Amino acid sequence: MTSDLSDLSPPVPTIQRIALQRIDTTKLIRDRAAGADPELDELMSSIQAVGLSNPIQIERKAGGYELIQGFRRWQAMMDLYIETEDPAFATIPAIVIEPGQPLETLYRRMVDENLTRKDISFGEMADLALDYVAATGAPAEAVDMAVDRLFASASRQKRSYIKHFAYMLDQLDRMPLHTAMIPRALGLDIAQALRDQPGFRDTAIQALRQKPDRTARQEDALLRHALRHGTVPAGTTGRAGSGKVCFDLPLKAGQARCTATAGKVELRLDHDFSRLDRRHLESATTAFFNALRGALGEDAAAP
Repeated sequence: MTSDLSDLSPPVPTIQRIALQRIDTTKLIRDRAAGADPELDELMSSIQAVGLSNPIQIERKAGGYELIQGFRRWQAMMDLYIETEDPAFATIPAIVIEPGQPLETLYRRMVDENLTRKDISFGEMADLALDYVAATGAPAEAVDMAVDRLFASASRQKRSYIKHFAYMLDQLDRMPLHTAMIPRALGLDIAQALRDQPGFRDTAIQALRQKPDRTARQEDALLRHALRHGTVPAGTTGRAGSGKVCFDLPLKAGQARCTATAGKVELRLDHDFSRLDRRHLESATTAFFNALRGALGEDAAAP
């Protein structure tokens, strides 16, 4: 009796066209900076001209799919569909993988894909390492190990730079809003000052707090002034704020990741909130804002 050894080979993944609306993008914290992507228009033009030849990767989940690789491709297709309402852009070619793969494996795939980008910054990579540590519940001191594991394909020198940037962002409570725009030399100098000058951390944080709605250029100037003079620059007073506050909440349903910035509060938990009754969500959201009425103002929420 003979056996066909080809039966033992893993199945070759097939490419399917999946509706964009069925793909969620929240499981992995993306290492793309907020704001306009200068290369997205070019990608959209290419898709319109020749189509999308490189499929994204998605993971099957209850009621839909979760994006694993290809956020920019997904975003480009979504923007094209919104702009043109052409059904040709309503679906995207995708390789579907089954759920259950370790979170580290999924992050590694995203990292390896993005390392091919020439424009990815050390700040973005450091942000990703810190997000991975937070998502896995690892202690903060595990950041260096996370960098070595996630960016194993990068050179030792590049990993060293990422670690310095991660240290800098962690020490500044992740308050910098434009991490992708922080030059390498400035980031390394700030990290060194945080290690060598005990009072520099408070000075830098105070400077950033006094201009919460700062642009990338303003943030650069604030950090450079603090670095050169060890003081908060004059004329930066304004509405006090922390720029960005991140913390974790251990809940019965799992660990929730909370991020607060100017005009935005984000709560992340491994749960499909779209399946909840809308009235329940509205009630919970109202209760949330009512609990903050003293800080936001008496009219911040309904009585």
